[in-house]
Amino acid sequence: MMDQVEQRLPKARTVADEALGLLTRAQVLADQVRAEANSEVEAARTEATRLRAAIAESSADLRETEQRLAMARSEAQAALADARTEAETVLADAADQASLLRARATKASDEAVAIAEEQAATLLAEAQEAARALRERTQHDYDTQMAQLAQEERAHQERWAQTHAAHEAELNDLRAQTLTELAQHRAQAEEYAASHRTSAEEEISSRLTLLAADEDAARTAREQALAEADATIAALQAQAQAQADETMRSADAHLAWAQGTVADIIATTQRDTETSRRQHHQELTDRARRHRAHMSDLLASARAKSADRLSEAESEAERLRAQAAAILAEAQADAARTREHAEREAATLLATAQAQAHEATARAQRRMTEAEAGSRLVRERAAEDVERLQREAHEHHRAARAQIVRETEEARSAAEAMRAEAHAAVERARAEVHTLASRRDDITAQLGQLSGVIDALSVTETPSPDHDADRAAAEPHGEHPPMQEHA
Repeated sequence: MMDQVEQRLPKARTVADEALGLLTRAQVLADQVRAEANSEVEAARTEATRLRAAIAESSADLRETEQRLAMARSEAQAALADARTEAETVLADAADQASLLRARATKASDEAVAIAEEQAATLLAEAQEAARALRERTQHDYDTQMAQLAQEERAHQERWAQTHAAHEAELNDLRAQTLTELAQHRAQAEEYAASHRTSAEEEISSRLTLLAADEDAARTAREQALAEADATIAALQAQAQAQADETMRSADAHLAWAQGTVADIIATTQRDTETSRRQHHQELTDRARRHRAHMSDLLASARAKSADRLSEAESEAERLRAQAAAILAEAQADAARTREHAEREAATLLATAQAQAHEATARAQRRMTEAEAGSRLVRERAAEDVERLQREAHEHHRAARAQIVRETEEARSAAEAMRAEAHAAVERARAEVHTLASRRDDITAQLGQLSGVIDALSVTETPSPDHDADRAAAEPHGEHPPMQEHA
């Protein structure tokens, strides 16, 4: 195995020499690369410093531009505030003028309306007063005529009541006279009947007395006959019986004759009494009929007179009523005409008042319209001025804004250009640094490989001063990353 090592040792030394030569060349190359990188880094630093200075200058320009922009914006805002203040002042003045004109127009219209309303109220009050006076006069005339008609009606009623009372008194007198005459006639009839009844009764009494005397005589004769019969009865029973029978027949005949005579007398007396009574009753009836006819005539005459007077009174009442109705109709027609005239006059006055009020209202409306037109014209002019000022302020603001925007765009374009240039320079520097870093990484990788080889070789060999120098020379390669980070 040692032989193998000894056999391979020259080859290893050759390889080590080659490696050392490579390492030396690599170190030289690394030094060159480091020098170039350092020079490039310094150049990049210089360029970055220049770019930083340019950026700082651009930032200063940008800040100055921003300050100018802020000043321009402040000036624009101040100008806009002044314009707004001036516009508000103009608007306030226009509004004050419009309010003043509106107040004047409103005051004038209110005064015109108040005057028109006052005139209309005055005319309406006058029309109402005239209508009321006319209505009062009409009502007074109507009341007067109605009072006269009522008085005439009361007088007519009083006259009719007096006439009716007189007729009633006359009828009562006639009725009393008739009743008195009837009572007298009745008393006379009763007295006549009583007197005739007394005479009839006396005659009947006398005849009854005669009849009683005849009966007494007959009875006495019968008693005598009976006594004679009783005296001779014993002697002559048959003769007595025959005589008794004959006497009885004779007595019966005589009694029948007496009774017939009495009956005839009574019948005759009754016939006479009845005849007298009928005659007296007929006379009383005729007299009562005559009195009744007379009373009927008197009553008919009184009724006719009453009817005539009543018809006359009714005719007079109808005439008075017709006259009152005519007067009332005339009064009503007069009142209607008066009312119609008053209504027409009131309507005319009211129409006149309404026309005047309408004219005053129209005049006030025209004045208000004119005032509104004037205020609208003032408002339009103020609005036009405000719009013009706003337009001018807007144009000025827009011009200032356009100028500011233009300067800002120019500054932004310059800054963007500077920023793009700086960014491009930084990108170039970064690309160069990245390239250098890549080359450094490659070199570091190669050095790492060489270090591995050297470490592998150093296991068998003693480190030499050259190797230490190489390692000391290789150690600075580890400081490149901080330089890269610094770059």
